[in-house]
Amino acid sequence: MSNSGRSGAATMAFVPSRRAAFYAILLCVFFFSGAASLVYQVAWQRSLTLYYGVGPVSTAIIVSVFLSGLGLGALAGGWVAERMRNLLALYLLIEIGIGAFALVSVDLFRTVFPLLTGLSLLHGFFLIVGVLLVPTILMGATLPIVLKILNRVGQDAGHSLSLLYFVNTLGAAAGALVAA
Repeated sequence: MSNSGRSGAATMAFVPSRRAAFYAILLCVFFFSGAASLVYQVAWQRSLTLYYGVGPVSTAIIVSVFLSGLGLGALAGGWVAERMRNLLALYLLIEIGIGAFALVSVDLFRTVFPLLTGLSLLHGFFLIVGVLLVPTILMGATLPIVLKILNRVGQDAGHSLSLLYFVNTLGAAAGALVAA
């Protein structure tokens, strides 16, 4: 075999497959999704402190709504992922929905959060839940949907889950640093 034949075979080994490229792109998107989620959480926390002050009440409310939404979203996302065919389109719509909420959230908060000043903590909590639960559920739905997408293209479920969680958490840490 000539040198040109061997170098051609070696070169082909370095060309990523379409599946590997898709996997890499999806991981990058999921990293930035995690970053955006924490930027939103910090921004929402800061917005809420205008009405509840900086302290345990506003922190507890935001964290509890955020984590509840993520948990409910993960349940819903898992259920939907088992029943839908075009999960990539669904994932993109969810990310667009989260981004659209982020764009209108400042004006929404300016309208809704002043209502908190006359409410009890319990009523205020439910008002905040009503405002933030939908976007946090959407955020929570992304992990099971992306995991199912990767499993459909032949990735190992255990490896995919741990890598997705790692990449998303790394993105969340980056988002928290950027937002600070």
